[in-house]
Amino acid sequence: MFEGYHQIVSKQSLTPKTQLGIFRVDKDKIQESELEKWLSNDEVKHLNSFKSEFRKIQRMSSLALVSKTLGRTGNIMHATSGKPYLKGNKQFISISHCQDLICYVIHDQEVGLDIHHFNPKTKIIAKKFLNDAEIAFCEQRGGHFMDLFWALKESVFKIYGSDLAFKDIEINLNTITDDKIDCLIKGKNEHIVVTYELHEKFCLCLASRVN
Repeated sequence: MFEGYHQIVSKQSLTPKTQLGIFRVDKDKIQESELEKWLSNDEVKHLNSFKSEFRKIQRMSSLALVSKTLGRTGNIMHATSGKPYLKGNKQFISISHCQDLICYVIHDQEVGLDIHHFNPKTKIIAKKFLNDAEIAFCEQRGGHFMDLFWALKESVFKIYGSDLAFKDIEINLNTITDDKIDCLIKGKNEHIVVTYELHEKFCLCLASRVN
């Protein structure tokens, strides 16, 4: 693996065709020249236009990590909706960044992935993405449920793209287990299952449609 990237072990139970990578990045140890070896010329040109060095490192890292996993460059394209897809590959991809964490999943089904550092400020914006019942559940249970629900809805949103409001993602509060949460999409009559993990300082959510 590249210098400056520390892989985090995941407990996700995924199919053999699925590849999930979670990394903590030490930006002071990153060698951009090593990452660029796994990028196409167009990707390098695009990255050099970034004004934020932090965003550049995040984007460069995800591109290089996926390319090294697949063994070739120029893999990640974007649809008009902004959703990423793999060029010349029937599998699906989802990518997430949060502070010093980067993760990606390559899956044989359409999925959404989100990684989220626990943040006390999440409570401030809770009414923007949770309904009254979901807020009451979080306040009663305590812990990191509000952060978890934020990550859950982000992961579901990534399946649909911009054509979905967070409050249209309704969490089934009666079926929450230690690693899975079910939810329904208002107006679409679709069922989504989210597999999640709670780590010491962050949570990880992987959403997929139920056929």
